[in-house]
Amino acid sequence: MEDRQVWETPPASRTGERSSLTRRRVLEGGAALGAAGLVGTALLQRGGRVGIAQQPTGGDLDLVELALTLVALECDFDERGLEAGILSGRDLEVVTEVYNISKAQEKLIAQILADAGGPEVERAEFTFPDESLASRDGFLQLSSQLQELWVGGFQGMLPSIQNPELFNVGASLAGVRSRCAAAIAALGGGRPLPSPVETPLSAADVLNRVAEYRAA
Repeated sequence: MEDRQVWETPPASRTGERSSLTRRRVLEGGAALGAAGLVGTALLQRGGRVGIAQQPTGGDLDLVELALTLVALECDFDERGLEAGILSGRDLEVVTEVYNISKAQEKLIAQILADAGGPEVERAEFTFPDESLASRDGFLQLSSQLQELWVGGFQGMLPSIQNPELFNVGASLAGVRSRCAAAIAALGGGRPLPSPVETPLSAADVLNRVAEYRAA
């Protein structure tokens, strides 16, 4: 799946227009960050639920790693859905584009971590309910839930980011995630515009949700 047109996405409309997301723009975004970054899946590796006292406390560095864990979860699920052959037509087109965006964001966040001198984080292994990869409806239902986890997680992280440049990039990523969440919700018959204000999730909430999909 690594070769799935990560930098040039498929047509997003019947006019044949392609997304403006390009390798150059992603790299420019990474360069603008300078020295922001870091680590945090140790909380997940210990297993069990995460309490408020166990939320990441390493400032911006932990938040970047949490963001990397979230995008890895989304990429893994979308990749499996695309490989399962359960999507076609507009569903396939939109999910492929969302996957491409997620992969580009994963590369960008990983580069932020590397630029900050943080250690390379081994990508976690995830598992998903069989029914979520057995049919179009099952896939879109869980995909929408994971997108909303992304959105809530990012909204919860933003107020805690101290580095101004990192905050700006985080806000840009959060905006794109909201659009992806709306697109997936619309495909599955959900509400693409659920409320006028996003509901932020705490780091503990996010870690507990991600832990549900961690491979044993």
